[in-house]
Amino acid sequence: MTRMHASLFLLGSGAALLAACQATPPASLPGDDLTIAITPRIAASRHLAATILPYEAKDIDHLTLVLELAGTPVGAPRTLTKAVDAPLDGHAVTFAHLHKGLVYTVKARAYLADNTPISDDASSQATLSTVAGVDFQDAPTLAAGVPIKLVDQTYDGAYTNAAATAPALVVGDGGFATSAGHAVVVGATTTSWVAGAGSSGNDFNADPRLVQLRKATAITADAAGNVYLADGGNYRILKVDAGGSVSQVFPQGTPAFSLSNPADLALGPNGMLYVADDALHVIYQLDPATGVMQLVAGTPGVAGADDTSLLPLQTGLLNKPGHLVAAGTDPTHFKLYVSDVGNLKLRSVDVTFTLTIPHGALTTVVGDGTSGYADSDDGESPARLAAPAGLALEADGNILMLDEHRLRRYDVGADKLRTLAGAAGNPALADGALAAARFNFPGALAVGGGYVYVADARNHAIRRVDLTAGQVTTLAGTGDAGYHEGPPRAARFNQPNGLARAGNTLYILDSNNNRLRKL
Repeated sequence: MTRMHASLFLLGSGAALLAACQATPPASLPGDDLTIAITPRIAASRHLAATILPYEAKDIDHLTLVLELAGTPVGAPRTLTKAVDAPLDGHAVTFAHLHKGLVYTVKARAYLADNTPISDDASSQATLSTVAGVDFQDAPTLAAGVPIKLVDQTYDGAYTNAAATAPALVVGDGGFATSAGHAVVVGATTTSWVAGAGSSGNDFNADPRLVQLRKATAITADAAGNVYLADGGNYRILKVDAGGSVSQVFPQGTPAFSLSNPADLALGPNGMLYVADDALHVIYQLDPATGVMQLVAGTPGVAGADDTSLLPLQTGLLNKPGHLVAAGTDPTHFKLYVSDVGNLKLRSVDVTFTLTIPHGALTTVVGDGTSGYADSDDGESPARLAAPAGLALEADGNILMLDEHRLRRYDVGADKLRTLAGAAGNPALADGALAAARFNFPGALAVGGGYVYVADARNHAIRRVDLTAGQVTTLAGTGDAGYHEGPPRAARFNQPNGLARAGNTLYILDSNNNRLRKL
């Protein structure tokens, strides 16, 4: 577990334990199970206020430290007792099983050898003030009672001068941009409402919190932080721009094609949106600037399983195409991978262009149309799918796929499918090692910051998968359906079915709450 070390000084005249900063960079954390190590340091020349007589720091026999959450102690008090002729410096107490997104405070009280208290714990509320990798030249003076903030995000904004602004203790996943004498101040992570009125309907409004959604199905985001949203029940595609306004990308004017049920969206390397319509069995290309839509793969209204071929001549057919992901950087030639739900297959669409007209040659990648759970190395040929859903592209070009209650990976180079996490036919909400973790019909994936994020729809939760550490944790949600903004583990969702990551922000399509949210 990650251990953060802070130095606490006992100061005089009824003052309290005030914090100086000293830290080691945190490693990756195992979700909601944090440990903080606190190392008090006694300033030998300082006097301590007492009811009758002043005492010097050398008179301190032991300290008690209490961690509190909203005024309630968390666990038992910790006691540090000095050895004979040895200071308390360098000895740590630990508080474990803490949660990101919640605000804690530390109180300490100093005692003589006969257990007489020589500081008032109300006035000696300590502030832990440290940020990974920061070497403070001069310890800032902080007001007593400033809380510890446990967060789970990386901050990439401007520096904050530590002498002017009290920094918080940041317990997170590292990667903080800091320099000597400066600290990054990050508030506790919370979910927040971005768009959607929360009621089902078709009212349009440029104000993102007034626009109504109906059976919204998918989102994707570009590098600028613009979010595109498939408002399936209203047969439209919306854009929530980084500035906070909403516009309608489709339909515009009199389109050549219509949408019946846009199931997913993906951004191609050419800046175009690709739309899978599972009711029409097709994939469209949509220009987000003009609203012009063109057919890429499939035949509108015709379901089938044919791959594209020249002999015999076949244009290729789809059957309820679901989730999409684009792979490749060449804007004139790249692949789309699609969960072909009705065919129980993973298919690829080889996208090329004649002038500006897109063409998509369909190929089956995984699956033979028979429902099953076999991986490529299970002795059953070919590998099989049970309920192909969300897709994501890894940095090495491999494809992550949700399939019923499992997270799987298709290794493009080796042409093999392997299950990474979860279990077939066994829905539940369980964190832990990859094989022991459980999901309940997860619908969407996003990758970023070294993690895989999963919209675990029927668990009403957002899960985080650390494939390096081999762990699955619940990032947000309680497991119960509802709507609530707040610290991630206190937030509530109702069948979240879409995810998109832009920078350090995770956007969440909270489908049954008719809202777009972010974390």
